[in-house]
Amino acid sequence: MESGSITNELLNQYDISPDAPTASAFVQQRDKLKPEVFEAVFKGFSKSLCSNGDNDFPMFAIDGSDIQIANNPDELASYFPGTNG
Repeated sequence: MESGSITNELLNQYDISPDAPTASAFVQQRDKLKPEVFEAVFKGFSKSLCSNGDNDFPMFAIDGSDIQIANNPDELASYFPGTNG
């Protein structure tokens, strides 16, 4: 979904078809989803992105977002000191 209302998103998805579900119907169906569904979708999506088989670290962002991780000067592969040393 983008940043529109549920009604507008549904109308966009269904090309303003009269067969588009109502916002109420969407919310009622969404409420039936268990939290485990979102975890399974997240894990499946992350697995599809990790082609090297390394699933120790889940994928959190692929949109250019940054994730702050703890600094560890002993971990040379991920530690990059700033310009001031």
